[in-house]
Amino acid sequence: MLDQLRRKAQFLQHNHVLFIFGDDFRFYQNDEWLAQLRNLSRIFDYMNNDQSMRVQVKSMFFDIDSSQL
Repeated sequence: MLDQLRRKAQFLQHNHVLFIFGDDFRFYQNDEWLAQLRNLSRIFDYMNNDQSMRVQVKSMFFDIDSSQL
């Protein structure tokens, strides 16, 4: 994923890349979305904590009240 983002960044004139994940109707059940949210959060945390990657991922997840899903 990081290589893909770095290739995309080569075409931009600034140092920010918007990475959009998923598409309409991708998740059919709440559990699918929550599993993806947990997995992506873990990946982003790993990338942010490994300074050799020289990357800072800022996720823009909405606050989710799982009781309303």
